[in-house]
Amino acid sequence: MEQILKSWNIAQLAEIFRQAGQIALKYFDDPPTELKSDASVVTLADRTIEQLFATYCDHADSQVYMIGEETIATHSEEYIQTALNADCCWILDPIDGTAPYSIHLPFWGISLGLLQRGRLVEGAVYLPIEDTLLITAADKLYCRNLQNDSDFRIFQPKISPLGLSGHIGMGQYITHHWRYTGSNQVFSWSSCVGSFYWLLAGKLSAYCGNFKLWDIAGLLPIMRQAGFPVMSVKTPHQIVTDYPVAETFELDAASDHRWRIKEPIITAPDKTTALTILSKFRAN
Repeated sequence: MEQILKSWNIAQLAEIFRQAGQIALKYFDDPPTELKSDASVVTLADRTIEQLFATYCDHADSQVYMIGEETIATHSEEYIQTALNADCCWILDPIDGTAPYSIHLPFWGISLGLLQRGRLVEGAVYLPIEDTLLITAADKLYCRNLQNDSDFRIFQPKISPLGLSGHIGMGQYITHHWRYTGSNQVFSWSSCVGSFYWLLAGKLSAYCGNFKLWDIAGLLPIMRQAGFPVMSVKTPHQIVTDYPVAETFELDAASDHRWRIKEPIITAPDKTTALTILSKFRAN
């Protein structure tokens, strides 16, 4: 494999994701765990996977940059600003869903997005428990099983047969600060990858959440190719994937909410479903 990943090479990315999945599964039964300064959980698997991706994706001398959840604090502001405007900036969450991962629940995955000049252009997520990689390639969305080295095949998203009465996914912020008034079963799994995957697999009818850039960077290009709108909860409900990240995420270094999306989002197979489900939420 190329030592420096300068472009979106799905074959090479699949191999890196395969290795990352093996690391995650190695520690899954009892991962060494600690709390970060923001009281969120981090495991040895998170850090080891981030080191793996950095080997290929963090080479500033070659104009290849990486913004990773576990290493962003080690970079200077000059590095960060250059990365956000570069032709090749990888946005990584080594384990999205560290909380469920740390207690042996299967709702987690590995997420990687490619940022080019401030826009997320390609994305991939891998769920090792499901052995499913979803990955974009220009105008296509592929899936692949990595442990048995299967071929890439076109991914066909599904829609929940339960429709507006189907299950709803909710992020932690929404769970803590909002109230859902509908009768749907609701799940709060602490993982964008897990929640969005089950939405695309037709197991959820919608998802509402508030998250940081690395949580969603691999997913936004996937949702765009799948045709599932990811919409701001505020009128006029702009489609997040249509805008540069600087317009939809808080990137100011002085902000206490740096890296977080400016407004929560709602996503579903179509806009009508998303807005109908959204109408049943109330902010506390």
